[in-house]
Amino acid sequence: MKSTSKADFEVAVVGGGPSGSTAALVLARSGARVIVIDKAQFPRDKACGDVIGPKAVRILETLGVSRPADAIDLSDVAIVGPSGAAIRLPSEAGLDYSGIGWSCPRTSFDAHLLQAAVTNGACVRTARVEKIGSDSRRFELRLSDGTEVTSDYLIGADGSNSSTATQLDLVDSASLLLGFAARSYVTGKVELPTISLWNSDKRRLFPGYGWAFPSFGGRLNLGVGVGVGSNRKLGAAATKQVPIYAEMLYRTGIIEKPPTLGPLLGGWIKMGSSGTKAALGNALLVGDAAGFVNPLQGEGIAQAIASGKAAAEVILAGYGRPAKQYQNWIDDNLAPYQRAASVLHRLALQSPALASVATSVLFAKPLESVIASTWGIFWNDLADGAGRISGAGSARTLLKMLNYVDLLSNRYAPRP
Repeated sequence: MKSTSKADFEVAVVGGGPSGSTAALVLARSGARVIVIDKAQFPRDKACGDVIGPKAVRILETLGVSRPADAIDLSDVAIVGPSGAAIRLPSEAGLDYSGIGWSCPRTSFDAHLLQAAVTNGACVRTARVEKIGSDSRRFELRLSDGTEVTSDYLIGADGSNSSTATQLDLVDSASLLLGFAARSYVTGKVELPTISLWNSDKRRLFPGYGWAFPSFGGRLNLGVGVGVGSNRKLGAAATKQVPIYAEMLYRTGIIEKPPTLGPLLGGWIKMGSSGTKAALGNALLVGDAAGFVNPLQGEGIAQAIASGKAAAEVILAGYGRPAKQYQNWIDDNLAPYQRAASVLHRLALQSPALASVATSVLFAKPLESVIASTWGIFWNDLADGAGRISGAGSARTLLKMLNYVDLLSNRYAPRP
């Protein structure tokens, strides 16, 4: 984009992560004049487990996005319970996804996806969006470098602390379902990508989990995520637990050598779409900005890519006010799982002792073979495309039951 004081586009995308870059790619490929505005110069890093799940891989393939050079394949996952018992969650191909995901550092993955958008004609501007104004027809964005950008449509893709969502008054901070994650890279290897659950004290389940995922170049992505509800003061627990969790991995033999932690990087996660309205008029929120993150395990890249693609397609369809059509897509594709998983997330936060007992049951040997497939499908939000994979039917039944629980809890909740 030329360095001018004013620039006009059909669509302005605030944020160049996976959701924003996907939206820009789809829009630019169809001939729309689109600009991506991000405060950071790419490549840049993000606090993340670096896992791109099977759903996300499938969408990228349909969009013609090549596999990043430093991506490695992931399939089955080991879940380690508080007692030290482990369950292997199998990864199998569904109707519309394969059984393979990727592990790829966000430094390279996000830059790779943004470059795909640029190659197809998207413009990029490195600046902060200081103010969003609008009249009855257009948006006016004032950037930190003095540029003014006008657009017909606005896509907010600027993460869990979305300034776009805040400025458009689409967030109720008291209703948010937040998490905080901290991670480091260490030298080492694990037999399988590993997720660990443990009791914090007195048989009360720690309100989060730890992970050790293989990464490019013989490294491990090692981190801890914690659920905090809407209380941001509790986020420090994740950072404090990372070295403790690293030592636990060595002590239990999951990794061979005591790990030397690299720099810690942390970030907030907005989950379950709670407390956020995803669309208003010609403004659409995608990815983390809308809270499209799995409330059980914190994955958000698949939802980011899917929502970015959907938002772009709604705009390209030519609806005068795309908010209703985009919300319909959310209700059909993301909302059922977001609601169901949020029920379990809130229950675990409110009743850690009960959550500890339930977790012990999941790891009981007689139930392991029955539970593993169902857990793997539900945990990773794969039920809708799982077809007749073992455990798919019970995962879909669980999804329906939890949505009914959510419906009843909302119906009979005390009114303010």
